[in-house]
Amino acid sequence: MDAAELLKRLKKEKPRSAGAQAGRRDRMVFITVASLLAAVIAVGFMFSGLISNYRTSTLQESAAHLTELNGELKLYVEARISSDWNATHSIVNSVAGANLGPDEALLTYLSREQDIWDVSNITLYMQSGYTVSTDGRVLANDVASETVADARASGEYLTIQESTLIYVVPVDTETTYHGSLIAVVSVAHDLSSFLDSMNISSFGGSAFLYLTQRSGAVVSELTTD
Repeated sequence: MDAAELLKRLKKEKPRSAGAQAGRRDRMVFITVASLLAAVIAVGFMFSGLISNYRTSTLQESAAHLTELNGELKLYVEARISSDWNATHSIVNSVAGANLGPDEALLTYLSREQDIWDVSNITLYMQSGYTVSTDGRVLANDVASETVADARASGEYLTIQESTLIYVVPVDTETTYHGSLIAVVSVAHDLSSFLDSMNISSFGGSAFLYLTQRSGAVVSELTTD
């Protein structure tokens, strides 16, 4: 191809217009923005999936921890109840089978047993219708007479008053206090001490723990921080 023919061809070709070039740039910008948006959406879905998996994993771990804690608490409460019954029977045997001396010696013995067995209170119910506890308080009331009658009619039993377990055992003895025969020995254990003894803590925040009866009635609760 000679120079004259090349010159003619160049004259025939028209340069691209500014509008066409602008349109091409707009399309490139649109494609770039769309690609970035798609990438952001993909990252968002991935992050959402990670959060969902984390929440699911956390819930599963929490449920497993609560199940384990419930089992441990159940075993602990059962062991404490068994220990409390042993304490009550030991005290009853001592009161029934031995002369513990004067009234002050009897209270000293009961206070020592309370510390040894780690219970909340020990109460003696007298045949004449009053009670005396380890702190030396003497109370005359109708409840004392009812408790003595119930224990003699039904034998030993366990009851819950508010948040306290009370073990009641009748005793056949010649031991007296202030001249009155001892008819019933009762040992009380505050349920809140069960929870305190387990040193239960929450995961960096407040938590609530409940002891309930089978009926769902709450007999004790603990708030931890």
